[in-house]
Amino acid sequence: MSSKSRPFAMGLLFTVLSIGPGCSSDVRLVRSMVAPNGLWRADWYDRSAGGAADASTDEVRLTRSDGATSVVFEAAASDPIHIEWLDNTHLEIAYPREDSVLKADKSFGGIQLICREDLSLRRHQR
Repeated sequence: MSSKSRPFAMGLLFTVLSIGPGCSSDVRLVRSMVAPNGLWRADWYDRSAGGAADASTDEVRLTRSDGATSVVFEAAASDPIHIEWLDNTHLEIAYPREDSVLKADKSFGGIQLICREDLSLRRHQR
């Protein structure tokens, strides 16, 4: 290793070690639903950041049979969400009011997304 690249390598190693296991992220597939025509799949993931804040987000990813994919919905998770194919081109995503919606696309690849609030999904009634 040259003397010029050594400081960069040491800095990179320090950065990796600083991040360490305290910043781990767990991703869990909660539910997967295939569209009636079999051309699309909607996957709901729970992403837990861990650490002191123990932050968690719900994420819905659409994947077409040819591999095209996109995260179309994301919300801060405290209660469950509900996903349902209404037909081949309409996916409904329902979420409780207290979830903070971070992203809610209107469409992707010809699929229309219907994102709506559903108070019945709340676990923690106020």
